[in-house]
Amino acid sequence: MELKKLRKKKGYTQGQIAEMTGVNRSVYARLETSKRRINVKTAQALAPALGKHWLDLLSVSTKDLVDALTARKGVETMVAEPYQDVTVSVNGPAIVLVVTD
Repeated sequence: MELKKLRKKKGYTQGQIAEMTGVNRSVYARLETSKRRINVKTAQALAPALGKHWLDLLSVSTKDLVDALTARKGVETMVAEPYQDVTVSVNGPAIVLVVTD
């Protein structure tokens, strides 16, 4: 997802995004220029200001996430429509990621 396009579409400067979201302006600038990869915490902070769901800001798709989680032996998975829910069970305790639009 191109952060710069989203920011400009909203009419914000990098400084305004930083102030609104609590993300350091220099960190945000590096994200825009792909000199840094966005993490979940930062995506969650930026998403409301940019008008997107936080998963849309990550460079990994839901399918890639599920594939990575289920690549381990003994993992069972159930996947619904994108952005609804993903449940991954690892030999007992479950990891549940619930995402709603």
